[in-house]
Amino acid sequence: MTTLANEMKKELRQRQGIELPDYRVGDKVRVSFLQAKSEEKPDDYVGVIIANPKKGVDESILVRGVVKGDCFEVRVPLWSPLLKAVEILEPRCIHKGKKAGRRVRRSKLYYLRNREPSTYM
Repeated sequence: MTTLANEMKKELRQRQGIELPDYRVGDKVRVSFLQAKSEEKPDDYVGVIIANPKKGVDESILVRGVVKGDCFEVRVPLWSPLLKAVEILEPRCIHKGKKAGRRVRRSKLYYLRNREPSTYM
């Protein structure tokens, strides 16, 4: 059953026309997403992936970023036709110093909501 689902996902992804990189929670990404189908220029969101609920075709990522000192969170559905691109800017960017480049040990990084954005951006 899972191979059939994987084949269907590949077919849907080819129809969508974009290639998703191999992303993980804790990566710093740039997401290009249209707010409406009538728009021509997509909005770019730069931030850290803090959650990745995998629910098949309802899969999405939760991106937390900072614009002019204000924090925001955007849930981006990965199977939406409005999604234009996902680009990894820096893998595992939440660690600084000795721990830089190490893997993130949690699947949900909700604790970043209580930290200063300068520590993980």
